[in-house]
Amino acid sequence: MKYKIIHLSNSDISGGSSYYAYRVHKHFKNLKNILSKMYVLEKYSSDSDIRLFNYSPNIKFLNKINFFFLKKKNKYSFYNFGKYVIKDYSQIKEIIKESPDAVILYNNSNFVHPKILEEFAKKKIKLFFYPMDMELITGGCHYNFECRGFKKNCTSCPAINKMLSNIPSKNLYEKKKYLHNKKITFLSGTKKIYDDISKSSFFNKKKHDNYILNLGLNLRMYKPLSNNKIKDKISISFRSSLNLRKGNQILIKALEYAYSKDANINKKVEFNIIGDSSILELMIKKKFKYMFKSSVKTEKKLIKYYHRSDFFLNQSIQDGGPVMVNEALACGLPVLSFKIGISNDVITDNFNGFLLSDTSEKKLGDKIIEISNLKKNLLKKMKNNARKTALKNFDIKNKAKKILRLIK
Repeated sequence: MKYKIIHLSNSDISGGSSYYAYRVHKHFKNLKNILSKMYVLEKYSSDSDIRLFNYSPNIKFLNKINFFFLKKKNKYSFYNFGKYVIKDYSQIKEIIKESPDAVILYNNSNFVHPKILEEFAKKKIKLFFYPMDMELITGGCHYNFECRGFKKNCTSCPAINKMLSNIPSKNLYEKKKYLHNKKITFLSGTKKIYDDISKSSFFNKKKHDNYILNLGLNLRMYKPLSNNKIKDKISISFRSSLNLRKGNQILIKALEYAYSKDANINKKVEFNIIGDSSILELMIKKKFKYMFKSSVKTEKKLIKYYHRSDFFLNQSIQDGGPVMVNEALACGLPVLSFKIGISNDVITDNFNGFLLSDTSEKKLGDKIIEISNLKKNLLKKMKNNARKTALKNFDIKNKAKKILRLIK
């Protein structure tokens, strides 16, 4: 018997959560007993089993106006103003005709209306949510930070100003109205997401299931170089982003602090940077050697990016992953991170990296200095342990088997 699985994602290979959806689809597609397809809003790959939804984009002008009603520079990344693009039965008619055994939904900001998801449940199609963020269980926030409104009804929302203050509770009400009593299986990528889902007012213990399922990788692709020699200068990779939750401001202060304590640190460490270029001003000012790319278009190039490095730095202060931690460990890079996301689940001090208990630029700066002075034999052990961590936790084959067992 062949099982049919449909993946719903904003895109196929653009953005971390979308790329992960594509990885899962790609793995299932290569299995003999699976028929796997993706339905997306934007398609960039040449995969013939990825179909485009018929939809009209939300009006960008109105979206920009909505952002004037957000607080704290949109700290919470509040995206959902109740305007979904997949909202009519006609848009999913083709999927319903295929009679899939399961539909897996990834991030859902402004994507699929809850009433459309209910249609799948009515047709006895198993619903799986693979949340990469908080949007599916909140009134619209990508990340909740210290807010606990999702445990109740998202009233008194700290993300949004008074003129639109009813939107978060209305959004959450809509989700509960259509989906609270429907059978849904959550696949939580971290213990934090698992706990938040379990404690959310959306979650119905009688109807919904919740499992921890770390994001998986093809570990035959994501692996260390066989001749990875440790250089005299430690190379640290990281993703630069202006998004508040990505912690760039903390990293900038940490590097300034590290330089003030050790003026020779720029001779001991260098950086491989992907993303936003704003941090380059500091790199030039303090004479750090660096390589910079605004983006990496293919997985092969991404793996080469990790291979140029000895350590991965995750300066995020709020994150559902990031999946770059998984990728870095798989490529044999120890990880320096705050105690968030997947790092909190798998990083152990002096074993496969370093975990900082609070978001202090001084502690981060001190740890960067410590890394710059690491002895080669200790770094080699940490690199080996990083790979062992990935083998134990991130094999996509094991993740796919778990999903199949749940479908069956």
